[in-house]
Amino acid sequence: AAGIEPRPGGALDVPAVRRAMEKLAGAGVRERVVVHAREAGFCLNCETGAFTAVPSLTVPAGEIRGSVGAGDAFCAGCLYALYRGRPDREVLEFASAAAACSLFAENSVDGMRDKRGIEAVMRSYGRGPSEAKGGCG
Repeated sequence: AAGIEPRPGGALDVPAVRRAMEKLAGAGVRERVVVHAREAGFCLNCETGAFTAVPSLTVPAGEIRGSVGAGDAFCAGCLYALYRGRPDREVLEFASAAAACSLFAENSVDGMRDKRGIEAVMRSYGRGPSEAKGGCG
């Protein structure tokens, strides 16, 4: 949407993601620009200029049944945490745990959990190191 390639050469380029987010903010976004990638979630707070990156949870491959709905689950978790007034880092942590829940089922709904269940998933898995060019976290 911003005309900036986030994966030149295949690897996620975090500085490029940030530049794209800043371009979107400059186009009129008033509060936050949030981006979800397989490796991490990113938030640019348009009010403060703060950029936050949180690596995704590391769910073992044997526990993954599908990825249908992971982006939608991330978005729902993000919106819930924003509605609850959580700080940007907590928004991304909760949203990534919601996305991880969707990996536990082949369809887009059976893996989802309630708030406490999402928080339990957040505590049960570690976060991956950033393999993205430019780092995160």
